[in-house]
Amino acid sequence: MRWSRYNTMSKVILLLIVISSCRLPRSSLAGTHWRLASIEQGGRIEHVIGGSDITAEFTDGIIRGASGCNTYGGQFTVTGNRLTVKNVVETQLGCGNQQEIDYLRALDGATSFTLTSDTLTITYAGGALHFTRM
Repeated sequence: MRWSRYNTMSKVILLLIVISSCRLPRSSLAGTHWRLASIEQGGRIEHVIGGSDITAEFTDGIIRGASGCNTYGGQFTVTGNRLTVKNVVETQLGCGNQQEIDYLRALDGATSFTLTSDTLTITYAGGALHFTRM
């Protein structure tokens, strides 16, 4: 009986060591950096305004970038190809344009994404955001 209890405890300790050394898998977006090429909404495709730099950088659970004039940051989660972006905040420089507003609204409504080696498409209820890898 005594040996059985130690054997069981040894197995539990070993299991705890193995579990604690495991890392959660990184999101397929984590560690990537993108530049917006176009916004698709209502069946129309609008290319990024010349001189405007709209970017998205994904790190472990954090998204940040430039939205044209302002910078922004928030949180993201990925489950399969489902994407959720939340708690987005931005600087308030007062120079935002309609494209910046549309971009942040679309990002906030993200539902899914597709990823290739050099393109990222984020879909939302009204259309899609099309990015190229930086």
